[in-house]
Amino acid sequence: MACGGEEPGWYDAADLDPGDQLRTPTGDKVRVAAVRAYTATTRVHNLTINGTHTYHVGEGEGVLTHNAGGCHFHPAPKEIPGIPDLKRAKRKTSVQGGGSLRDRWKDKKGKIYEWDSMHAELEVYNKRGKHLGVVDHMTGEMKKGPVPGRRVEP
Repeated sequence: MACGGEEPGWYDAADLDPGDQLRTPTGDKVRVAAVRAYTATTRVHNLTINGTHTYHVGEGEGVLTHNAGGCHFHPAPKEIPGIPDLKRAKRKTSVQGGGSLRDRWKDKKGKIYEWDSMHAELEVYNKRGKHLGVVDHMTGEMKKGPVPGRRVEP
């Protein structure tokens, strides 16, 4: 089975470390106990369900699956030229509709920047997690104002 970064909510398993926190389909938080690399080949089939993008297949919690096609996923840029001196920060915010966490950076003053992979936008929050708006990652210019009540874990 070949999967890759174009999938919504994709988080490369190679980037996981023991102790990282993940969210289960029910919203519970779990910690990664160990990481090991392996490869396998298996036959897969596409299934499209109208009106939903992700769903679980199988008994119990099953396997998180998504519809093929129609995805609007924009991977985070490798660099943020519009905002100098950003440092990568630990991911904390879940991707909407996916099982991974948003790419995150912080500046010297503690502002938080998170990549919205659905809308290809860089959201900015103050150091306490309050939404300040959306900035252009190429120029650093504010594109949209704050969404009242929107917050992230600092």
